[in-house]
Amino acid sequence: LADETKQIQLTGPLEILTLHGTITDKHLHLHISVSDAEGKVFGGHLVEGNVLYTAEICAVSYENLVFSREFDEQTGFDELVVTQK
Repeated sequence: LADETKQIQLTGPLEILTLHGTITDKHLHLHISVSDAEGKVFGGHLVEGNVLYTAEICAVSYENLVFSREFDEQTGFDELVVTQK
């Protein structure tokens, strides 16, 4: 959750199920879902992590768009802003 202050640390091996978000010059905002050997699924904001074996990741860059974050007084968070170049 956006305002959650509690973090959990998971030890592996874990399988990456999903990973999505935005990467800009100033911000890295990623959401991840992983499963453990018992099939339990955990998800949330990716704070840090190490890949033990491999991870197949596809990153897309848009030549005509700029992704940034700006503080929103209503939400109290830096929100995603997408503009044309």
